Parts: sequence; C-alpha cells; structure tokens
Amino acid sequence: MNGLVLSGVRKFYGSTEVVKGVDLEVADGEFVVILGPSGCGKSTLLRMVAGLEDVSAGEIRLAGEVVTHLPPRRRGVAMVFQNYALYPHLTVAGNIGYPLRVAGVAKAEREARVAEVARVVGLEALLARKPSQLSGGQRQRVAMARAIIRRPRIFLFDEPLSNLDAKLRGEIRAEIRLMHQRLGVTSVFVTHDQVEAMTLADRIVVMNTGRIEQVGAPTEVYRRPASRYVASFVGTTPMSFLDAVVGDDGASVRIGGAGTLALAGRLPPERRGRPVTVGLRAEGVAVADGGPLIAGYRLTEELGSHALHHTLVEGVVVLAAAASGDRPVGETLRLAVAPDAIHLFDADTGRRIEPEA
Repeated sequence: MNGLVLSGVRKFYGSTEVVKGVDLEVADGEFVVILGPSGCGKSTLLRMVAGLEDVSAGEIRLAGEVVTHLPPRRRGVAMVFQNYALYPHLTVAGNIGYPLRVAGVAKAEREARVAEVARVVGLEALLARKPSQLSGGQRQRVAMARAIIRRPRIFLFDEPLSNLDAKLRGEIRAEIRLMHQRLGVTSVFVTHDQVEAMTLADRIVVMNTGRIEQVGAPTEVYRRPASRYVASFVGTTPMSFLDAVVGDDGASVRIGGAGTLALAGRLPPERRGRPVTVGLRAEGVAVADGGPLIAGYRLTEELGSHALHHTLVEGVVVLAAAASGDRPVGETLRLAVAPDAIHLFDADTGRRIEPEA
C-alpha cells in the first residue's frame, strides 16, 4: 500500500498507555481526519507517524516502507503545527524555501519552487514580508507552503486552525481542501473540531481514550454512529439521550411516562423488554399535534435559517428543528420522531443497536 499503514501502534508514558493498539490504513492520496477531545491520544498518534515520538509497540509503514524507528528527516513527512513555527528573522520566501536550503538545493531552483508554491497558497504578493507583518491566516499559509515545498509522502496537520478566528478558520479550511485536491498528497489532519472533520475529510477516525471508536465517511459517522460516544461527539447540534425499554413486539421503545416511539425495524427477541438508550437529533424531531411523545416547552433559539425548540422529555433536554419564526403554543407539547431518525444504543456498552428490517 502506498499510503499510511498503522499496525498495533501503542504508546506508553511510564506505566500509562495513551495509544492502545491502533490499526489504521490511509490510502494513497486520501484525506483522513482524526477527531477526538483533548487527551484522547490523537496528537500523540500523529507525532509517532512524524517520528517526533517513539513507538512503544507496533509498526508504521509509509509508501510501503517500514518507518517505525526512522528519524523524522528520513520519513518524507511534512508537518503543519498549531503555532506555525516560522522563523521571525526570515522573509516569507525565506521561510518557505528553508527546507530546500537545508537540503542544499541550488538557489535558482529554490527560488523557482518558492514562487510556484506561493502561487498555490496565494502568497505571491507577500514574499518579501516578515512573519510579524502577517495576519494569523497569512502565517498559516506560509506554514502550509513550507510543508508543500518539500514534496512529501504525507502531510500531517496538528490542529493547525486552533489559533484562528471563526471566519479565518472557514477560509483556511477551504484552502486546505482545495490544496489537497490540487496536490493529491496523502494527508492526516488532527482536530477536536467536528466541523473541520466533517468538511475536510474523505474519512473520519473518531478516537476515544487511545482507541479508535469508528472509521467512516463523514455522512456515515454522522448518520450511523457506532456508539453513544461517537453520537455525542459528532454533530453541531448535540444528540439527546433518553432511557427507554424495548417493547414486547421488538418494534417500539417506551420512554418512561412520555410515550412510545415506533422503530424502523424490529429488534431480536433477546432485546425485548430490555433497557436501551435512545438517541435523537434535532432534525429528526418536530413539534406536531398528536405526536407520540409528551414534552414540556422551555425556549426557542432563533438561528436565522431555522429555529430550535428546547423541550424537556423525562427531565432530558430534547431539541426539535422548526422553521425560522415558528413558536409553539402552550407549555406542554407533543413531539413526532421519524422512525429512521431514532438511534439505539446498548444501555451497558453504549454500542449501536441496529433493528432488522
């Protein structure tokens, strides 16, 4: 395989295991985002790929070559950091061309390649400036250009947008995706921001306490989360979780005294009468006369393009999507839920349960 292959990769700090046997394949030219909260092991995993952290166990292959114990300079990786790591005394051109200067590339070729890369990231007019004269977004472009100029086997991005404001994050996010489409270089991007993951990735790798919870396309991870943990972490509007019991027919779930929801399929006999966790996203919930769930009304958030009703079901906040300007009447509401919008999770393990059609 010409991309990246991780086999049983582990990392210990003393007796503490922070990466717990990760297996992952990233295809040649693929853009993979590793998503997870602080402390889940995602940045440590990336630094092991780069050679900045030793691997305690397992194997790392890049473009078919075992690089597990090679020094960073021999791996053919280019890393873009959160803090840019630019040399303040060098110009933009000097910073971009620095890796080539260290490698002994002739001045004429170096200048030609700097000009070429500067065009790719839109820095042609800024080549004579120093980092102190640049905005945060421009400094990030310089860091990316310095990575591109090395023509690496793989790009590694370690939360590179964290220091930017929301508007710049959106702009640079689009530039990174366009850059990847132009260059086609295998890329691994680490972030705790699920919007970055959803918009950038060919596939998302969701990590939790040193392990991979799920790998899949953004839409798959969003629509069919493999666990309650993934469901709670992915999605700009948080999923609501309700305790429920599977009906005797296996085709419904009872949510305390609030009501019963019909399922899109049927659960096997061993699940019937057993507790489960029901997950609901706002877009699958609507205020509707005659809906099967009783809820108390709390407030409505107006978001311009749409509104979100905050309701209470058995003491749990459940969000319901609505048209902009819509306001429910009364303090007690009825909620309708599309059967195929109901996510079920094992009450003990948190793993996804899939009804049979």
